Amino acid sequence: MEATFPNNVLVFILFSIVNTILSLKVPPKLLDYRRWLYKAKKWEANGTVYQRIFKVKRWKDALPELSDFIKTIFPRKRIAAFDKNHMQKYLLESCRAELTHWGIILSSFLFGIWNDFIKTALMVLLAIGLNLPYVIIQRYNRPRLIKFIAYSDEKKANENKIGGMSTKDGNMSSILFISADDTGHGHKSITQALRQQIVKLNPNIQVSIVDGFSLGKKIMRVISKLYNPLIVSVPALWGLIYRAGNHSVRLINAFVSKNIKSNLIRCLEEIRPDVIIPVHGVYVGSILNILEKEKINIPVIPFIADFDNVSSLWADKRAEYTLCPSAESKKTMLSLGIPEDKLQLVDFPVREAFCDPSPAAPREGRILAENGAAILLISGSQGSWRTFKMAKALLKGSNCHISVIAGNNVSLKKYLEKKLSLYIGSRIQVYGFTKDIKKRMLEADILIVRASPNVVMEAVTLCKPIIVVGALKGQEEKNPEYIVKYNLGTICENIKELPMVVSELLSQNGKKLKDIYDSQIRFRNLHAAQDIVEFVTRNGRKTAGGRARRSESGEDTFCVMEKSNAN
Repeated sequence: MEATFPNNVLVFILFSIVNTILSLKVPPKLLDYRRWLYKAKKWEANGTVYQRIFKVKRWKDALPELSDFIKTIFPRKRIAAFDKNHMQKYLLESCRAELTHWGIILSSFLFGIWNDFIKTALMVLLAIGLNLPYVIIQRYNRPRLIKFIAYSDEKKANENKIGGMSTKDGNMSSILFISADDTGHGHKSITQALRQQIVKLNPNIQVSIVDGFSLGKKIMRVISKLYNPLIVSVPALWGLIYRAGNHSVRLINAFVSKNIKSNLIRCLEEIRPDVIIPVHGVYVGSILNILEKEKINIPVIPFIADFDNVSSLWADKRAEYTLCPSAESKKTMLSLGIPEDKLQLVDFPVREAFCDPSPAAPREGRILAENGAAILLISGSQGSWRTFKMAKALLKGSNCHISVIAGNNVSLKKYLEKKLSLYIGSRIQVYGFTKDIKKRMLEADILIVRASPNVVMEAVTLCKPIIVVGALKGQEEKNPEYIVKYNLGTICENIKELPMVVSELLSQNGKKLKDIYDSQIRFRNLHAAQDIVEFVTRNGRKTAGGRARRSESGEDTFCVMEKSNAN
């Protein structure tokens, strides 16, 4: 047979069929996931390397599998049942799928027997291109499935000890937070602060934090990814969208409910929470719609993640309680028809690391004016190109020393380092996204921030005077007024006037700095997160015991299991 490309393709298809048939004959003992071939290597980091490098989650669901065409083949796109026997079978078939694809790749080297080097290389590359993605999927999914099986065994053992969802003394055993991973860092900080206190209060309580957008279909994940580019590039458009949302609550809730329903129910059946705490507005009414329709009795206690200008999406009378972090947010909820007995006024929770009981008093303004104040510019997790203008204005108009946190915006960090290279190391230091935010704050005399509730409250809790230089259109629009109302900082609306605002804070030997410091001392509540947790566990317990319904098969399902999607 002539070694033409069409003929080679026919032979390749034959190789694929033969490998598939042979793999079906492989005995189970050779498909043990603990064998060297299938076992996750250290460099794979339990499969996460494939998401980091290849973004496997974006494309794996789009690939076809053999069971789509031959119904007798064990399906691997979805887990049909979550009993241990079925999952072990699923794990075995995952190993079989990987072995098949490796076999096809290795078989492609046989083309070298009757082809020249170029044609052989082409067929080998074809085999790799068509089969390696499936190998990647298996090696990404299998560690997750193994971890889930181990988790299920551990969970059953724990249930034998505490009697399932609620402990015998009526205490909670499981709390579910619905957060958002890609819409700023504030939601994460809130859940981290509350989680820390839950663990301190009762380490036996299982805390689960789920990204609400990940529960949805692809459109939901796309929306979450668009948030950061939108608020940075076209903030006015985001403001319009935010305000429009106040008049489209039913529509938004219906859309979100439809998109997250199946995955949310799986999540509830697995986690079986005593209470659900949404910290993002779109997951209040939408989740309550699902619970109501499916007759699932789990109390929902939202925490409003904003000071003021609160979205109508937070308001739902079906919620057990709504936690309001300010008098302003509570007033808004009342105006939207939420009964006062369903509203709980709390303080904004801050991570424990920021709760210093004895914060240092501000240095004397005279000394700061002479030696140069240490100023920290925080542009937020999205980064802000206005940061360059602010840094430039401060460098020209004052003798301060500046640290800049550029956030996740890598290009902004490089831009600042290039444009301000003359000052780097002497008067300015640029950081990207950092986990040492507390350390940077403590080193500063003054913080310059956007009116993000999370950053503002971390600064206030550390008693660091702030200058607010902007706010997101929509949810943050009224935050500058809120900050001035309680004398937690000052506002600078014109970047060119930033040096003058700094000078005013330092004048009269730093009188304004000291006044702000005193106001922050009175305003902050170091036990805010603890108070919230105690309220939730005390009041959520009253209705706890209404377990999430189980599937018709009687088997628990898992909320974050990825599709295997393998041949």
